[in-house]
Amino acid sequence: NVNNNLNCKNLQQLRIFLKKTHFCNKFDESLALKGDPKFFLPIINYALLHYSPLVAEFLIKNNYELFSKNDKDFVKLVILCM
Repeated sequence: NVNNNLNCKNLQQLRIFLKKTHFCNKFDESLALKGDPKFFLPIINYALLHYSPLVAEFLIKNNYELFSKNDKDFVKLVILCM
């Protein structure tokens, strides 16, 4: 299946990228393939709040308080940030 091969290739690339950025959460391929938010929300959180201090600082200065939000509120604010 072509679609499945693309998904596997993309997941491999994502796994490599996350490793390079020192993201330390478990990489659960089955959750990723399902599109489960339990897989993606920690990645988004890490990317916005921990990987780049400049991005985190920008968000805080612009009153996007993403720290200590529940998942639903976190997603709402991420969408607003875009």
